[in-house]
Amino acid sequence: MSTNLAAEQAQRNDDALSPSVACTRSIGDVVRRAMCADTSRLLAHDAAVRLGEDIEGVHQARVATRRLRSNLGTFSPVLRASPTAPLLKDLRWLGSVLGTARDLDVLRDRIRKDVRALDPLARGDGMTLIEAIDAD
Repeated sequence: MSTNLAAEQAQRNDDALSPSVACTRSIGDVVRRAMCADTSRLLAHDAAVRLGEDIEGVHQARVATRRLRSNLGTFSPVLRASPTAPLLKDLRWLGSVLGTARDLDVLRDRIRKDVRALDPLARGDGMTLIEAIDAD
């Protein structure tokens, strides 16, 4: 392998490992990239959350919310508190709402699994419970 080819390969590897760091010029760029990426992730799952048809969308929105909160905490030394404090409060609220929906879905899946493991004669009551949960 030629020296130039090896150097080009090494540069591609470096770029692949840290493209956002390699392209930034300031802390503002780093903050902007982090916040934009997670805001985009949250918005991409907005419809799934609102329609309630895809619990994975709820999970991904919850992840994006946690990451946005983490970013605000991580970058707090370089952010003004007055605009970020209300945003942090709203993200906490949204995370709580999404967390409740996600927790209920996980519980529903566990109950379904447990009901399937029951003796066939006892499954009727379990199925009634699942139907009641699904109707809610």
